[in-house]
Order: sequence, then structure tokens, then C-alpha cells
Amino acid sequence: MSAYACLRCQLMIVLCHLMVVSTLALPSVVTASYPQGPNGPVMAEISTVLTDATAINRQGEINAWKSSEFRNAIKKSGRNKFIMAGIVTDVCLMFPAISAVAEGYDVYAVVDASGTWDQISRDAAMLRFIA
Repeated sequence: MSAYACLRCQLMIVLCHLMVVSTLALPSVVTASYPQGPNGPVMAEISTVLTDATAINRQGEINAWKSSEFRNAIKKSGRNKFIMAGIVTDVCLMFPAISAVAEGYDVYAVVDASGTWDQISRDAAMLRFIA
């Protein structure tokens, strides 16, 4: 399978998860670390499906949980349990998930809608989640 085909499959997985969230009308918060920077804004596909999501454009914080605007959006949802995914499992997903758990939230990581550079990085991130 080509790298392009693999990326298309990953995008389809993400879109399927987003459609479930949209269908169930779950409160959603989407964020980008620094939309004007090298990682760019939130993927257009996400914004297209989650039209009612709260969008947070952070000012460069790598760990989304360090953004008071992001934390406030999560608190405003009134939920203590939430589902989280990130473009990069071992950074975008792991850092805020661990921080949220430390503050008493229950976080369910959607690993198949997140990615890593290699299997070792994915495995290491998974081990940090359960530590």
C-alpha cells in the first residue's frame, strides 16, 4: 500500500469518528497549537463535520491543556469524561490527556484517529497512558 493510500485510510477513520460525534451531538472542542505556524490550522475536514465545535487557536502551547482557553472550553462542556484524539499520538494526544487525568478528568484516547511517526513512538505513548 502506498503512503498516499495509507493517509487516505487514516483520514477516513478520522472522518468516521467525527461523524459519530456529530450524530450524537457531543460537545466538541477542536484546537491547533499555532494556526499560523508550521503545523497549520485545524484540518478543514474536521471543521466541515463538527460545525458546532468550539474552536481554540492556541498561541503555540504544545500541550493543549496549558492553554487556559482550551481548559475553560472543556470545563464549560460540563463533562468529566471526554474523548480525545490528536494528529500526533505521542504529543498532541498524550500531553493534554495526561494533564487532564492529573486534574481528575477521565480521558478516552482514540488511538486509531491519531498518528505517530513509527511503532516505537506509538508503543511508548501507550505505555505513558497506563503509567
